[in-house]
Amino acid sequence: MNVLVYDQLQFLKQLVLKQHSITAKLLCMNSILAFNNSKDIILSLNDFEVLSQPESFLYINTNDLVRIIDSNCVEETELSDDVVPVCSLPDDFDANVKKIVDVAAKNDKMAWWRLNREINSHVTKLEQMNVEFFTYQQELSEANKALYDKYEEVIVERNHLLQHIDDIRTKMVAECIHPVDEITYKDGHYICKFCNAKLVVQD
Repeated sequence: MNVLVYDQLQFLKQLVLKQHSITAKLLCMNSILAFNNSKDIILSLNDFEVLSQPESFLYINTNDLVRIIDSNCVEETELSDDVVPVCSLPDDFDANVKKIVDVAAKNDKMAWWRLNREINSHVTKLEQMNVEFFTYQQELSEANKALYDKYEEVIVERNHLLQHIDDIRTKMVAECIHPVDEITYKDGHYICKFCNAKLVVQD
């Protein structure tokens, strides 16, 4: 694979990862098919069948496009004469794959592709909803943090005020003047309700 094709495939990969629109997928699919037709890359029979299906751009999964690009996006500079392929395909691989694919009845294929189209449609909607979902999640997280920060500020101010009230009350108890509205009579004694002291009536 020449460097230009490699760079173009990388561009298509970034495009389809950032833009999940039908337009981006259609451009990506047509480009991959063009590279395959010009022998710059070699698609498997299954990938070619998926990409060349009429209106398949409506339901093809973004991850499938990325996988197809990655499986064909290998720079020539990465290869050397002493590199042994991990798995070499038999010469009749494509023919045998076609035989396997042709076993399923046409109606069954159509039903399966309808289900595949439906689930990928849901996945596309989910990808679109995820943008809004994570945006709200982030905003909610930031709002909660701001609210919690305010809450902590109120806690500090409240505790400071409570402590100040306790300090004043302690001083008032120690220096109590036994105000008239705090004095009561119980069990034969005059008692100051504020400081809880038993009072002696001075003659």
